[in-house]
Amino acid sequence: MKRLVTACALLAATVWAATASAAAGEIDVIYTTTISSEPQIKANRVRAIGVASRSRVRLLPDVPTLQEFGIKNAEAQIWYGLQGPLNLPASVVARLNAGVNRALQAPDVRARLDQLGFEIAGGSPGEFDAVVKSEIGRIEKLLAAGLLRKEQ
Repeated sequence: MKRLVTACALLAATVWAATASAAAGEIDVIYTTTISSEPQIKANRVRAIGVASRSRVRLLPDVPTLQEFGIKNAEAQIWYGLQGPLNLPASVVARLNAGVNRALQAPDVRARLDQLGFEIAGGSPGEFDAVVKSEIGRIEKLLAAGLLRKEQ
């Protein structure tokens, strides 16, 4: 867990540093998350050119999608989900899933996630599995086309 926390902290620091560098004019363009860049955009320190989602995002409704610029299949969404060991009992999976879905419907949780720009989905383990498999397939196609490179 300590390594996970360290990795998350490094990622957050890197995203923040990249956004700050763009705001300072040290770099021309960054590809980052809406959540991490929204304060800089709202303060007019950086300009959002486009969003890599299927539709415009609630936090930045005036920013067009990349598809609106004619760039097709450029969606890149960040999603969160719970995963466990392969042999996790179905009863435990069902209990965790019900608890998470219940929490995602709580007014205070919804309000905070909405404030942060998250689009709340929830759902079943099967639906999440389909999302993961779809993303793997999409990335494999990008790798095969030479648009992404595997890191060693």
